[in-house]
Amino acid sequence: ILARAKRVDDALAVALGGLDDDQLVAVVAVDDVAVCAAVGSGKTTVLVHRVWWLVRVVGVALDRIVVLTFTRKAAREIVDRLSGASQGQTPPLMGTFHSVARTLLATALPVESLGFTRSFRILDASERDALLVHLIAHHGLDIKHRRRLQARLTALAEGRVRIGNMRKDDDIVELAERYEADKRAKNAMDYDDLLVGCGALLPQLSQARRPLHIIVDELQDCDSDQLDLIEALRGDSTRLFAVGDPHQTIYGWRGSRTDVFALFA
Repeated sequence: ILARAKRVDDALAVALGGLDDDQLVAVVAVDDVAVCAAVGSGKTTVLVHRVWWLVRVVGVALDRIVVLTFTRKAAREIVDRLSGASQGQTPPLMGTFHSVARTLLATALPVESLGFTRSFRILDASERDALLVHLIAHHGLDIKHRRRLQARLTALAEGRVRIGNMRKDDDIVELAERYEADKRAKNAMDYDDLLVGCGALLPQLSQARRPLHIIVDELQDCDSDQLDLIEALRGDSTRLFAVGDPHQTIYGWRGSRTDVFALFA
């Protein structure tokens, strides 16, 4: 392995020589891989070396690799470390799930079929909440549990009009409909739209444009929408590579799956 790397990149060969046996096996694996390891054990190092190996030794084009992270901080760290290792070469589709979905919607997918143009903008959480409050007031809607408005909309998406001890329906369905119409009129998506919309359109992406490798950081924090996005992005020849610690789930409150490693396997 080290000799093969040295033939194309001396720095990579030296870096690989600093890995332990388990890390090296993961970096150069041909099949799908889930790296389960504790905090501080070098998961990010393995991820960075995996991309470096694929590009410099295997010869995979940067635009056929997707790297998915959960936070912008993690994305910046990986970009910085990969740039330092590979003379500034980084995959164009590398960042948070939402940023990668946004790029795909703006460049590769028929976003017009969702009622938006490629120049759509993103509503942050405060803008989303302000728009919902405005719609309720402007149309005189009767909405129960207003302090749990996002939970109400999530429940509605799952087919539940009522939550808690509600005995009768209110105007949540009309609010959701007006919210969707207003976003399209403003050419604006919220963060949920990015994952759901991208996942809905990815089946239309040709096999030639699908990644050969999908690399996921902190797999344990994936929720159902993110897992669906990974699956929708996969092509016939796509290899999956994920790192994470099943004992360090920090987004359980936001819907991450407790069985994500079993599902990945």
